[in-house]
Amino acid sequence: MKPRMMRMARIGLLVFGSALLGATVWQALAQREPQTEYSTLPTRVVPNPDGSVTVRFQAPTGSTNQIFSADAAAESPAMMNWILAGQVVATNAWTDWLDVGDPWRKPPGEVAERYYRVVTLSAPESPNPQTPTPNPQPLAGLELRAEIGALIGAGNYEGLRALLAASDLSVQELLDLAESQRQQGGCPVMRVFWETVVGPKREAATDYQLARAHIRLGECLYAQGQNEEAIIHLEACAALVSETDLAMEALHGTAFCYWNLGRPLEALPNLAKVQGWNPPPKYRDHGRWLEAQSYWRAEQWADAKAVFARLAATGQPMFQSVAAQWQAHCDHEAARTARRDRLAREAHP
Repeated sequence: MKPRMMRMARIGLLVFGSALLGATVWQALAQREPQTEYSTLPTRVVPNPDGSVTVRFQAPTGSTNQIFSADAAAESPAMMNWILAGQVVATNAWTDWLDVGDPWRKPPGEVAERYYRVVTLSAPESPNPQTPTPNPQPLAGLELRAEIGALIGAGNYEGLRALLAASDLSVQELLDLAESQRQQGGCPVMRVFWETVVGPKREAATDYQLARAHIRLGECLYAQGQNEEAIIHLEACAALVSETDLAMEALHGTAFCYWNLGRPLEALPNLAKVQGWNPPPKYRDHGRWLEAQSYWRAEQWADAKAVFARLAATGQPMFQSVAAQWQAHCDHEAARTARRDRLAREAHP
């Protein structure tokens, strides 16, 4: 393969914490970090009075940037457990991104320290973009890995999709390559590998391999706010490997999606399906907890209290005490709702 210029990924790293704020910790980590292809993005962290954090960075206008966070340091930035937190297109000389936490990450004000990493995925569109195009002939070994790396570095995901579909990579190799991108490229890159497994490589995959790809796709789509699409993949996972731990996790995951969609009661059939599989205690109790929370979010206090009571009576110790407290919360909310409804009737007889 002809030599090609690899575009450098531009990153910025900062830490937010109770004791340290700014680039101090990143500079200390950098002293232990070997030379890499990374160049630094100007990045700042600004704490807000409500406990959120504004990550401010400087990147080319129109470029696509991903923000990763980690809540613990490591020997080097490359070894830290980075989680994809957001993606934003730079619009000004300085671009702001607000971190208020999400279902996978606590709000910044609830952790002792938080590190941020900003990665520029793609440059702004140019009149004559020069994007690498994959060789239509299957590549092998190190040559193929280098081509994959070049396409990821250029943010050319469509080119990567075409290359993977035409490659001789096994399904297991595709799954392993997806996991290798968890800290570097995150969901946008990993999705290409998983979508290749459930798409062009589907016939070569086992049911378990397909289920793994579907559940990971569901998790990524959920993290990116695409809840309807996430449900499709989570339910596909469960259909492929029913009555397994993987299937139970997938169906439990649909509850979070339905909550985000404002339709909590639609999660109940999937949760009931798991209970019908006679699951191990940890899945049985977690499913009941999700069932109670679904009723809670629908403001069906009596139904929620009944499930919490069953959990308090028969659940594992870690659930029992918390479930008992939530029964009291149900009583409080039921009384508050009744009072609100009474006042509304009195105001409009």
